[in-house]
Amino acid sequence: MEKKIKVKICVGTQCYVMGNHELKDLKNQLPADLKEKVYVEGSVCLGCDNLTERKQPPYIGKADFESIVSRLRELANQF
Repeated sequence: MEKKIKVKICVGTQCYVMGNHELKDLKNQLPADLKEKVYVEGSVCLGCDNLTERKQPPYIGKADFESIVSRLRELANQF
């Protein structure tokens, strides 16, 4: 089985209200070159809303679709 990049998207209330609802269909919106390389799951509160520094990379604060795809391409090139 090919190794996949695991993406967790917070579906907690605060993140949802702050714009994370735009990422709910990330898996279906991924470019073709990434669809088979990425596993996307929702997660209730990842606890990142008040952190200024995150020690478990790769964390993308205030993420949007473009920044996630960019980071996923970087990671996919490492495989």
